[in-house]
Amino acid sequence: MGIQDDFDLDHVIAALTARDGKTTGRPRLEAANEKAPAERAAACDPLSRAFDPETRKSLRALCNSKAEELRMLGLEGVTGDDVWRHFAARYARGVPPLYRVVGDILALRANEFMTAATLKALRDMR
Repeated sequence: MGIQDDFDLDHVIAALTARDGKTTGRPRLEAANEKAPAERAAACDPLSRAFDPETRKSLRALCNSKAEELRMLGLEGVTGDDVWRHFAARYARGVPPLYRVVGDILALRANEFMTAATLKALRDMR
């Protein structure tokens, strides 16, 4: 019986959401129907279209956790939105099943993220 057999994804996502919700210190939205700028911009990306709001919220929490990990590894300016945009661009042609998306987020390495960010910056310079 390996590590994968004992892994409870729902428990991990719930723990990350609880932790990030308490420590981020993000300002609350004034109006209940007002969306944050990141949510408005993300409404057209493939990940937002592929999953329901509750799943998107859990995936965003996972992206925030991965961004925190990348910051601990020395990538100071990385945010959860940067990680989200990385995967939105990666899945532009089609979004795989949820288990694959979660696995890809968890497996993201700092050098992979930086390579993609560097290539994007070089493309944007043209």
